[in-house]
Amino acid sequence: MKRKMSKPRKQSHSNKSDSTRPEWQLDPALLEQTIATIEKRPQVNPEDFNYSSLTRKVYRIEYESKLRELDGEDLACMLGQQFSLELVVPLSLPLLEKDIMAAGYYEGHLVQAMTSIDPSFWRSHPALWAKLADLIEPHRPLLEDTASIDLGVFFSVLPQQG
Repeated sequence: MKRKMSKPRKQSHSNKSDSTRPEWQLDPALLEQTIATIEKRPQVNPEDFNYSSLTRKVYRIEYESKLRELDGEDLACMLGQQFSLELVVPLSLPLLEKDIMAAGYYEGHLVQAMTSIDPSFWRSHPALWAKLADLIEPHRPLLEDTASIDLGVFFSVLPQQG
């Protein structure tokens, strides 16, 4: 089953009425739901996802796991596929805030996957870009040297805030 990459959704999953929560953070009520429920995806047959271990993993992440259950490996997988970015990016930021080298499949995978997201996503979500840029900046030499992450494209997407 070939999956089409969906266009970025215009709907925001943040709660604008809650002035105490940063703009980039998800509404906490969403953490108890699955990606498929939030994105109002139709029910699918799990057997349609038996083509590979990747498609089975994506099915589990999207249809069976609540957002609060997703770990760095799950998030890096979805980021690498550029799926459900409006949900996955805000979920990834707290992990990177705790540890910029947070692992997905390997140390630094999560930040590498975040900085590899298509620039058009960042242009339409400047608050998310600014938060990630703020997290990365103090660790930039480590990321570029140790993790071999090229931050040039990421930092060229939007001008530095501040």
